[in-house]
Amino acid sequence: MKQIHSIIIVGSSGSGKTTLVNGLRTDAYADKVVVPRRYITRPERQGDDLVENIHITKDEFETKLKAGEIDPAWTRELDNGRLEQYGFVPVETGDSRLRIYSGNNAFLRDLNPSVKNILDNAQVVVCMAQPEKRTSRLGNRSPDMSESERAVRLGDSGADTLEFGNVEIIETTSLSPEQGQEALRKLIEKYI
Repeated sequence: MKQIHSIIIVGSSGSGKTTLVNGLRTDAYADKVVVPRRYITRPERQGDDLVENIHITKDEFETKLKAGEIDPAWTRELDNGRLEQYGFVPVETGDSRLRIYSGNNAFLRDLNPSVKNILDNAQVVVCMAQPEKRTSRLGNRSPDMSESERAVRLGDSGADTLEFGNVEIIETTSLSPEQGQEALRKLIEKYI
């Protein structure tokens, strides 16, 4: 049985990934898990979680990527063929805590070497929610998102991520934030 070093949480926009992960950003888990911050090249919007995300330009992203300051990294196509880049602040090699990565479904679609390297010793968790719930959550979180980008995000059901292999699923439609966080904590307990 392979040893798990990372939990990769993927899901469609509005499925509840950030809410789940925020339940691990507590003193009780500080010595057990590390949640790397994520770089994003798209402009900041109101409602963005700035604990989780660092917004940078595409030039800054490329510079950091070449310097080894982003790992893993992936690209996502949004509205009108617009490509945005995502990646994580690397975790120090000697850090033995379980790594918790949270990203959009494109993380599993852009299987470049940096993503494959993380997936070798990872458990994938797919966060899912019904379309109506996702629409509501996304509208509340990002009211300034363009309609064309909203349509792309809501059109991405993430169904293909279920075919990835051995995945765990957390369905958040009828869960309170606290219930979803508890579901994730129970899941990761077997790896910490």
